[in-house]
Amino acid sequence: MHTIYEDELLRVEALKPQPAPEGGTALLSFPGIGQKTELVEAQKPEFAGTGRGFANAVFCYDKTRSWGNRLDWDVLTSAVRKAAGGCTLYSIGNSMGGYLAIAASAYLPITRSISFVPQFTVDPDAEPHDRRWRMYSKTIKGFPMKPASYYFVPETEYFIFSSGKGMDGKHAQLFPKAPNIHHWVFPGAGHGLAAALKEQGELDRCIQSCFAGDTGLAFPQDTQRLSPGGEAVQLPPAAALTPTGNGAAALPA
Repeated sequence: MHTIYEDELLRVEALKPQPAPEGGTALLSFPGIGQKTELVEAQKPEFAGTGRGFANAVFCYDKTRSWGNRLDWDVLTSAVRKAAGGCTLYSIGNSMGGYLAIAASAYLPITRSISFVPQFTVDPDAEPHDRRWRMYSKTIKGFPMKPASYYFVPETEYFIFSSGKGMDGKHAQLFPKAPNIHHWVFPGAGHGLAAALKEQGELDRCIQSCFAGDTGLAFPQDTQRLSPGGEAVQLPPAAALTPTGNGAAALPA
């Protein structure tokens, strides 16, 4: 792994030291909050295996787990362009990384974006009031980053995979609908949806299908272990994108 840029707030790494060649594709991955124990606090590159199929893969770490609120997005985009060259960009992320993978599309020309169980917001003055991430969110003094709905753009195609349970279900309900937003909800799945898909051997197929633009992605009927509340449901899109809207998605009972 090669460090492209690092300061106290942001680290940008790339699989390859040189910019990807013109006309290729580059994957932009946003790792989540990682693991914290008494002895170690670490964020690791996520979806690195997927990135090896691209001309280059770029990993953007929000080191203080601020959901982008402490990041200088001009610095981030400059570092990404340095590593990605003139490539077509794709983004991916899980949880906090999923939110950032969506937000990045407002700053960079991302063709397709994939997010697993992304938060709609962690701003305590906005819905939902999710206390699961308070270890980090309570240290954020200001929230320049807006709810996720503000960052959807018509030029990007989005693939979102949500859990329908608890707070994740409340986040899922707030994401907007549009022809370029393809949103699946797993009613009984937990926050570890991506890990559960990987365990079932479905994660790579899911990701590759999204990168290929397969908007009719289907999952095996036997989803009992993954989603005890029923099979994955693809939410119907709306007729037009409203980037600053707050469209509610009806989830299965």
